[in-house]
Amino acid sequence: MRTAVQTIAAVAILLTVCSVPATAQSEPHALVAERLSGLIISTISAGGMLMPPAVLFVPPARTAGEEPVIRGAVRSLLASGHRIMTEPGASDSVLTLTVEEARIGYGTPFSESFLGERLVVRTVTLNLGVRLRSSSSSALVFDRRFTRSSADTVRLSEVGQLDSVVPAGWTVQSPPNSFVDSYLEPLVVTAAAAVAVYLFFTIRSS
Repeated sequence: MRTAVQTIAAVAILLTVCSVPATAQSEPHALVAERLSGLIISTISAGGMLMPPAVLFVPPARTAGEEPVIRGAVRSLLASGHRIMTEPGASDSVLTLTVEEARIGYGTPFSESFLGERLVVRTVTLNLGVRLRSSSSSALVFDRRFTRSSADTVRLSEVGQLDSVVPAGWTVQSPPNSFVDSYLEPLVVTAAAAVAVYLFFTIRSS
């Protein structure tokens, strides 16, 4: 009876130490920024600064960091009923988007249960300059700056992968190391593994 209890205890400890719960993969930073850009354009349309249906030329991205932002803006413009021209001169109205800042920051890592998966709050902030002008008269219709942020929770283990594909020009603030990540959790995991190994060999020698 005692041997059976020890066996169950060893297996339970090993499962606790080694198991990793499955969760959905976090969205890349670029997709979050794409949504933020679309939200800014929706705000412009809803505020009456850009009444549909307008025929617009949107200059292409100049950097890799602008590509998802312009993609999100164009998608939002089309959804609002605007027409987007792809060639310069095809429309007198030119809508220029400039990414003045794209920043990714993280809070302090945490877990929802003891020895649970480590999580961290990610905040993506987009500072976007939006300028509408007439190419024929050079008249400036509007020139505004918009800042939007989005916060969600991602797995700490995914941060390295997410940050490895950050477009050039974006800034990233890495998560701070907490006491739990640096000292407590490794100590507990090591102790639990040692107990499991001890019980395993105790069972075999009984």
